[in-house]
Amino acid sequence: AYRVWFSTAIATWTEITDADFTALSLIGKMEFMDGFAFASESVTSRIHNSDLNSLANWTASSYITKQIVQDRPNGLARLGPQLICFGFETMEVFRNAGNATGSPLESVPSMFKRVGMSLGTDGVNSHYYTTIGNRIYFIGNIGSSRANNLVMYDGTNIEEVSNPAVDKIISQNPPIGVRNCMWGPRAAVGLQLDAASATTHRWLMYFPDWKEWFEFNSTVVSPIGFAGNYMGVSGLQDKIYNVSTTSDNYQD
Repeated sequence: AYRVWFSTAIATWTEITDADFTALSLIGKMEFMDGFAFASESVTSRIHNSDLNSLANWTASSYITKQIVQDRPNGLARLGPQLICFGFETMEVFRNAGNATGSPLESVPSMFKRVGMSLGTDGVNSHYYTTIGNRIYFIGNIGSSRANNLVMYDGTNIEEVSNPAVDKIISQNPPIGVRNCMWGPRAAVGLQLDAASATTHRWLMYFPDWKEWFEFNSTVVSPIGFAGNYMGVSGLQDKIYNVSTTSDNYQD
């Protein structure tokens, strides 16, 4: 079982100790929508929710089950008013129906898709998707092929944005995380291939504005936490490094 804390003020933390929550076998990220916290349960395929406007209090009967197709859940994602429950081979979309009891959610069968999500090398990766420009990007597979692709979902449509060369790299070296990285004014989807503590960092960077891919390599910094042209977080020395404003070269 997971232990979860939350903070409502600076330097104060509260653990969720409600027995209806601590007994769950959670998987993936918790998501928040309309005053509820939602958590995916790996054993029963249920999406449990907290009481309204409360993180500390959970009710045993407050859940809805991912059930259109039997598929082990991998985690939740949120895009606008949609709560998405991913499995290995499917994604089921839910929306807030305003139910007075039980879960506030209802399934939207018309939006069900046979697109699964990959969790990454650690199996419980919390950085399995990122949001850029009202679209989510995640490592998944289209058509239950179990191939690793970078997939885009805009709330209606699914699109594979990686090419065969990138797919081969991803399959051979499954990303540790999928992150939103700012490079100047441009947002990029960053696929982290090496741990932050590695001697050499390798990332694949996809720029939706250009629909182009770039490979990032560095023995100094990892592109976690880019903000403009000026920040890169070092996994080796725990320092912040500059990016030159006139070139793409890093300087210590």
